Amino acid sequence: MNEWNGSLAASATDPDALGKASKTAAQKTKDLAGKYDGEVAAALNDLAAGFSTMEGGDMTKAAELTTKVSGFQTKLKSACS
Repeated sequence: MNEWNGSLAASATDPDALGKASKTAAQKTKDLAGKYDGEVAAALNDLAAGFSTMEGGDMTKAAELTTKVSGFQTKLKSACS
């Protein structure tokens, strides 16, 4: 998430760079989800799906994803506790 946030800030005016950063974040998150099972994997897969919605570089979706991130984080924390 931190890497994606940094990329978002750096590419705020470049939809292609945002799309590339989102695709990379989605893949890294999917890879991480593959190392877990149950609720942790589900939470990570949800986050990866959120990143995937940004692969087109649509800045309006960036705002939507940013608001959903706290929900993903809550789900992940709950799964890990």
